[in-house]
Amino acid sequence: MKFILSGRIEASSELDQLREVVAEALKRAEETVLRKGVPKGQEGAHVLSWSIEGRLIRVSIEGSRWVRAHVALKRLQKFLAEQLARYRVGVRRVYCDEYVIELPRPFNERIVENLHYYDKVKHVEVSDTGVKIVLHDLTETELERGDIDRLVRLVTSPPRTIRDELAGKVGKVIAQSPPKKHYLEGNPTELAEKLGWAVRFPGRAQWIYLPPMAALIRAIRDIFYEYVAKPLGFIEVLFPKLIPIEIAFRARKLQGEPGGMYYVCVPRYREKEKYIPFQIKAEITQELPMDELKKLLEEPSYILDPIQCLPFYQLYRGRVLRKEDLPIKVVECGGPTYRFEAGGARGLERVDEFWRMEHVWLGLPEQCIEIRNEVMKKVVEVVDKVLDLEWRIQFAGDTFFLAEDQRIDEDIQIPSDPKYELQIYLPYRGPRDSTEKDVWLACASFNLAGNHYTKYFGIKCATGEVLWTGCCGIGLTRMALAFIAQKGFDTSNWPEEVRKRVGEIKKLPGL
Repeated sequence: MKFILSGRIEASSELDQLREVVAEALKRAEETVLRKGVPKGQEGAHVLSWSIEGRLIRVSIEGSRWVRAHVALKRLQKFLAEQLARYRVGVRRVYCDEYVIELPRPFNERIVENLHYYDKVKHVEVSDTGVKIVLHDLTETELERGDIDRLVRLVTSPPRTIRDELAGKVGKVIAQSPPKKHYLEGNPTELAEKLGWAVRFPGRAQWIYLPPMAALIRAIRDIFYEYVAKPLGFIEVLFPKLIPIEIAFRARKLQGEPGGMYYVCVPRYREKEKYIPFQIKAEITQELPMDELKKLLEEPSYILDPIQCLPFYQLYRGRVLRKEDLPIKVVECGGPTYRFEAGGARGLERVDEFWRMEHVWLGLPEQCIEIRNEVMKKVVEVVDKVLDLEWRIQFAGDTFFLAEDQRIDEDIQIPSDPKYELQIYLPYRGPRDSTEKDVWLACASFNLAGNHYTKYFGIKCATGEVLWTGCCGIGLTRMALAFIAQKGFDTSNWPEEVRKRVGEIKKLPGL
């Protein structure tokens, strides 16, 4: 590794009369602060050259593995501030004009190919021996924020991803029900529209669930609450669905799947007169003046919650919890979840706005594992015995907290089995042994996030032990669709528990 930096240190007043003082200070720095933390016999950082121009000290620094050049620049800033203080001269700030970093092979080629998206990268040159990265115009913000060290780590560290961690496991079926009797022939989405159970909404992959479908979704929700959440001690809460974008960023959701969610812009102004041009154009043209509207909106500052558990981690952000208060278990079903399904949107099976029941828990690793197993057992019992559906449990790799190709930080503990999916057979899609993935619909998942969220949200145990989180999301709209796909629309073929809870099928007049 090679680190060479050209930068400036700015003082509060002219330095021409203190040239000898600066020279002596830089010499002493080479022997002290630029060697701090360097093992015996190893190289620290060196000042290759320097000059004074009014209030500026221009320096060229060569760093090492032990003291990188940008670290040396910040150490010089502090050391010179101490030395010049006796002359009533302060040191204000540092600035890096150019920073050349040379790293040997092997390196992460995908990261190197995309480094130009970081606006401080001026040039990247790949050779047979390594890669040369030239950065420019680095301020104290970038130097103190840790950008350089993260860049080097991204380039040099072998990418640790969920895909690699779970290689060879994903797709394995670990449990499956015997075949069951099915009553429906045909596509349940098409029939639901024809029979007046659901109507397409003009929004993308959105539906209006009419009384029969709404009643079925509510019945399924209540069954899971009474048979799973309540007996296992989950406490009901209601979470916001409009999530500040900073929370999604902290959770690393934005970094992993930025194209998988909906973003929300708030109005730029409160004053009514600001909106007059927009209103006049709209009234006269009877068309939406989108360009005018964009001028009236701020940049995205919220997302619509894609996973339904982010408020839980924010709730406990920065808290130190007593061991005797663990585990903490909550259940939430207070509103829709939103995901941008891209090309995957399809019928009632895969929609952008859907209803879920979310179970979230926080505790010691062994507690989280035990809860996940208990929840999975209870959910399977409900699906098998109460709903009487044909199901299977599959090992899944698309964890909700990290994208499959997203880099995992070194200190993140990833469980060996982070996600299991409960899938329901859709007879109209084909034979159950088909290799087509659409034949089985994922309707619930049982997840362990390790210490991912507790690390990024600063949630700690008073004993110092590592805390984990886990969750189980049950897709109520998907479960209802899968139920109809097997049991049909004739309620006489439904299990008694479901039929009793749904009651009389009602319809809205005029449709």
